[in-house]
Amino acid sequence: MVHPITKAKKSFLLIAILAVSSLVAFLPGCTKKENAQKELRLFTWSEYFPDEVIREFEKENNAKVRVDYFSSNEQLLTKLQLSSGNAEEAYDLILPSDFIVRTMAELKLLKPLDHAFMPFLADFDPKASQTTILK
Repeated sequence: MVHPITKAKKSFLLIAILAVSSLVAFLPGCTKKENAQKELRLFTWSEYFPDEVIREFEKENNAKVRVDYFSSNEQLLTKLQLSSGNAEEAYDLILPSDFIVRTMAELKLLKPLDHAFMPFLADFDPKASQTTILK
């Protein structure tokens, strides 16, 4: 018997696809110190990205990926709250669970995405990216 995909699973799949696809798209916004290699700051679930994926991304994009891991949404939220406003601790990409995003928005821990850096969004149904969370 085939089990239907729930709304939560669809949301998770969309977030996962966008996260993986957007790694390259976020490179223009990565932190870069003068005369230094570009750096992508990633905050994700432990064991979410295999080390070989990170290494290959670094090699293909001549960029350093700094990965910090969390094991719960509460840990994610605490770290973001403690580092809020500190540019040195800011992340380029985070991968929270769908339900915690509203809390993060209410705490003003999120910034709107600049779609100019995400041309791959044209491949998605526009309805899939419509949200009122940050509005």
